[in-house]
Amino acid sequence: MRTRDLALCISLLGGAGCIDQAPTSATANALIVHAVLDLGSRDQYVVIQSTTGAIDQQRPVPGAVVTLTTPDGHALLADETIDSTRYIAVTTPRVTTVYRVALDRYGIDLVPGGVYRLRVTTPDGREVRGMTTIPNAVLDTASTTQTIDPGRDTVRLSVPRVAGASAYEVYASWRAKAAFFNDTAVALPAPPDDAFIVTPRLVVVTAVDQNYYDYFRRASDPFTGSGLISHLDGAIGVFGSIVPVLRVNVILR
Repeated sequence: MRTRDLALCISLLGGAGCIDQAPTSATANALIVHAVLDLGSRDQYVVIQSTTGAIDQQRPVPGAVVTLTTPDGHALLADETIDSTRYIAVTTPRVTTVYRVALDRYGIDLVPGGVYRLRVTTPDGREVRGMTTIPNAVLDTASTTQTIDPGRDTVRLSVPRVAGASAYEVYASWRAKAAFFNDTAVALPAPPDDAFIVTPRLVVVTAVDQNYYDYFRRASDPFTGSGLISHLDGAIGVFGSIVPVLRVNVILR
């Protein structure tokens, strides 16, 4: 499983889209793990699947022990939940088993710049490990507004450079391929003045870590999985982190 619209269409403060990527088939009896720490969410999710190498044979893995370790050494145990509506994709099987770390349950916050470790142990004894450093940015929950002439203007944005960010993911609600990677300066063609375009016309810029950027910036071969950059030990997939840093509502004159 390689498509973000399954495991990683996360909130991004309510406005995120998904990078369109080709799915990947892993080697026989392989584990696939997707987890992205989102500073804008109080619940963090881990999706674990197994595959025989065929996309339609991907299956969720129940009964795993999933632990997220914080920078100060606290081990947060994820709850196994059944939710058939959270992660849906048209090209891959529906995910029904997910693992959730509820930060409110432990009374903690994710720390910008903090190093987090993921450990997954499956019922058959396999172990997956990963590590991510959250980009050192302050979460921006506010929205700004930019008013433009759709026939003449360009949507131009800039964000401060964030320590620990390998790139900035830009989501624009009116684009067919809604998200792409960029540097700190962003220029977008104005959204068309079309009643059928989704509203609000929203742009969200998110700082992403190296693991996230490496995994999602490259398409993969749909049969062999070649081309992937995965920093996990014991599985294909990603354990990364993101921080939404800018949210802009675009208003047409």
